[in-house]
Amino acid sequence: MNGEIIRQESGGIIQEIVSWELLVQKFIESLDAKPATVLLYKKGLTYFIKWLEGAQPTRENILAYKKALQERTLASFTINAYLTAVRRFFAWLEGEGVCRNVAGTIKGLRQKDQSKDALTSVQCRRLLEAISLNGSLSRRNYAMLNLMIRTGLRTIEVARANIGDIRNEGAETVLWVQGKGRDEKDRFVVLTFDSQEPIRDYIATRGAVGNDDPLFISHSNRRRGNRLTTRTIRQVVEFYLKKAGLKTDRTSAHSLRHTFVTLAIENGATLPQVQASARHVSPQTTMRYFHNRDRLVNAAEKFIKF
Repeated sequence: MNGEIIRQESGGIIQEIVSWELLVQKFIESLDAKPATVLLYKKGLTYFIKWLEGAQPTRENILAYKKALQERTLASFTINAYLTAVRRFFAWLEGEGVCRNVAGTIKGLRQKDQSKDALTSVQCRRLLEAISLNGSLSRRNYAMLNLMIRTGLRTIEVARANIGDIRNEGAETVLWVQGKGRDEKDRFVVLTFDSQEPIRDYIATRGAVGNDDPLFISHSNRRRGNRLTTRTIRQVVEFYLKKAGLKTDRTSAHSLRHTFVTLAIENGATLPQVQASARHVSPQTTMRYFHNRDRLVNAAEKFIKF
């Protein structure tokens, strides 16, 4: 379609434009979003324009595009991101007076249940005992998994952590974290003695380090000294879940975050305490854990007697 003139039609186009590619570029430049989001939108819209192959964009065509994405067996998250890009693009086009919004009523896919199982206290010990402490790499893995269980850190928060983010706040030691969707390190988790000691043991194996150095680094020959990626962190967690006999379709790196919240509630933490520690934006997210716990403890099924 590059360079073609798209003329006014009753289907929605209300003025001549040079090319869809140019409009996509102008839309991308108008976005006030994170670089990763901008890149994802650009990729999705580039694929959409290519898929149209010169056809007039209509609601029916966009529904067909949605079906085509599903046939590619893409993850539902990716499909929904691509559809969001299309919806926002046509909303922007309508605002610019180019065409009416033919994508406004297109819905994304219903998300499957992505929740993961939490580990019990016994399973936490099994997981950590599966890590043999015999060098810097194993000490890193132990310190990292132990930290995730005891503080509920997400993989992105672990990846972004620097040594200098560990600070003293009064009588407590904390780790300042840059959470999901945030631009700076404006939240913290409290590091208990049991959280700190494995980290200090690991850092001691690395020699001279600075405050700006990553808290956890790669020890592979190819990427030695580089910051760990979220993918690597997930792989490390899942490796030890499997080694400990705890890996199922319902356990993953995110299970360690669920474990933190669940164990905190089971041991008496209040809703405000858990919400603050888990850095949940809405108390409703935290409340779901309390509801699930209450449902199990005070189940009506337990009152049935024969």
